[in-house]
Amino acid sequence: MSSAYDDIKRAFDEMKSDGSKITKNAVATRAKRNIANLSKIEEKWVNLRVEIEDAQLNWEGKKEETTKDELIKQLKANVSNLKSKLANEKHKNEIDPKVYDKKIEKLLVLLQEMYAEIDKLKLINADLQNQLVHSGQQREIRVDESTGEIIELVSSTKRKE
Repeated sequence: MSSAYDDIKRAFDEMKSDGSKITKNAVATRAKRNIANLSKIEEKWVNLRVEIEDAQLNWEGKKEETTKDELIKQLKANVSNLKSKLANEKHKNEIDPKVYDKKIEKLLVLLQEMYAEIDKLKLINADLQNQLVHSGQQREIRVDESTGEIIELVSSTKRKE
């Protein structure tokens, strides 16, 4: 039967070699001993407790460094991924804004001309309808609605009596 000190010391050495997380509780649990043994005031126990605490601080420091390193690697990967996406989008949008603006301007001019022409035609149509109404001659135009073909032009004159 081994002593509590030997068991805890052996468990501590194993955990250091494994790279396991080192805490007083973890060492005592692995040694299957009570953590209260580490509170003893004998010099060997005090020294062991200090070693365990130092190892715990070193392990936490290494964990933070690896976490920072992993974070840096991850961020670098994200940056490179975003740079490649940006390059792809720039390649897709190889449109010169000035040329694009000129095309839009030309289309707007054409659209304005079309609307102006439509307005002129509406005025001419209204004028012609007004002339028909006041000329004394009624004309009726029958149109096939499906084809737009003129079927019959009927003109009737008002007889003055």
